[in-house]
Amino acid sequence: MLQRLERYRPALRAYQRALQLNPQRPRTLSNLVLLELDQLKGQKAEQWLNQGLALDPISDDDADLLHAAGSDLYLFQLRPEAALDLCDRQLRRRPSVTALANRALCLQQLGQFQEAITCQEQAIQLHRRAHTADHRELPSEQLVGQRCGSLDASIQLQRQLLNLGIYRLQHDAMDPSGPQLLLAGLSNDRDAFLDKRRHNSLWDGKPCRQLILWDDQGFGDTLQNLGWIRAAAERCAQVQIQVRGSLIPLLEERLARPANVTIHALTVASPPWADPHSKQLGLFYLPLILGRWRPSATAARTPYLKRIPRTNSMRRRIGLLWNAGRHQSPRAERSARIRDVPFQTLWRHLGDILDHPAIELISLQLDQSDRADVETTLGSASMQWPLQSSCWLNTAACMDSLDAVICVDTSIAHLAGAMGLPTWLLLGHPCDWRWGRLSTDSFLYASMRLLHCQTRGAWGPSLDQAREELINYLHPHAGRA
Repeated sequence: MLQRLERYRPALRAYQRALQLNPQRPRTLSNLVLLELDQLKGQKAEQWLNQGLALDPISDDDADLLHAAGSDLYLFQLRPEAALDLCDRQLRRRPSVTALANRALCLQQLGQFQEAITCQEQAIQLHRRAHTADHRELPSEQLVGQRCGSLDASIQLQRQLLNLGIYRLQHDAMDPSGPQLLLAGLSNDRDAFLDKRRHNSLWDGKPCRQLILWDDQGFGDTLQNLGWIRAAAERCAQVQIQVRGSLIPLLEERLARPANVTIHALTVASPPWADPHSKQLGLFYLPLILGRWRPSATAARTPYLKRIPRTNSMRRRIGLLWNAGRHQSPRAERSARIRDVPFQTLWRHLGDILDHPAIELISLQLDQSDRADVETTLGSASMQWPLQSSCWLNTAACMDSLDAVICVDTSIAHLAGAMGLPTWLLLGHPCDWRWGRLSTDSFLYASMRLLHCQTRGAWGPSLDQAREELINYLHPHAGRA
């Protein structure tokens, strides 16, 4: 209970006391691994894991929990091969949904997408056999939103289906079942099944009197999907956009929107499904419900956030962002570290072009924890660090003066694309499903070029490609090229 309430210190003391009474407690050690991982303490978590793995004998159920916690830890440490080995060890003891699902995740992290799909499908089949005799022969797409045994089992199934959709789209951006499976995310928590208002008010894309579109994911997802507001407004008499407070000034000033669209603050006290007269939908699902998720589109979306160009400099102003920021959850932190480009690596490939009198470098990092190391790497070159707050309108105002952006996959990339800034997006391996595996262009943003890292951490080829495109873009200003 203390751990669920994030009261980590008293929870740690309670677990340690339990181990003093009986050191042979694999479930306690598994919980300690997760407790330390919740605090991003990977080294300490690994000590508890090793203590648990040394226990002998251990039951299959306890081994399942311990190996699952260890898999989470190794993935957080960006060691997918070690995580995969743990999953395989557990599967040799007995098949389990948890071990199969974790194995699928490990394979996905290793870029083995077809193998991940197969493993995830095996997990779903095993889950269905364990919890219900109904719908066993239905394809996975028809299970979206369906109950499967208990409430917890139903939620777990929806999460498995969501992951399957992600793996399918990472393997093939044109997979027709992928977007359908992503809709399982609408039913992967308790309220989706228990609160009838939420289910009954869910928008299905048909014309309605009033629609509430709410900010349900990260900032990047929200900025991306604002580009489909106009399409929603064509089907509904009134559309409310409910977002976090830091986005409101940006949207009020910059979002191109029809007259029947209004912007409001998202509040916990009054969830979007509380209004009995409105339909509602999380913004993440808007293009899926509209049927507008079309990676094969020949023309990318035009800018939909206003840019106010500033020509107060004779030099080209290039925005740089190389770090995906710091996060509090292990999964978000792991995802961010996959996307990071070490600044020393970036500068080694691009520095001789960017360190030029005709260029001004602008950091788009809000987190400036590595500023001293970056400035040491820059040597005689200089960089401005203008971002001091999380206000998105201030960030957009800073980006108004830029000529181009070189960045990793963060919400800043979506802001640059939505504003129509020429953007080179450096994508780690594996990259997010929305970008595809091989495309150099994205149907999301006309001004964006995608530069893929083909193997984990091997940034050289994608940076060399960025170098060639940067030379072409800057010519004839890049005299050192």
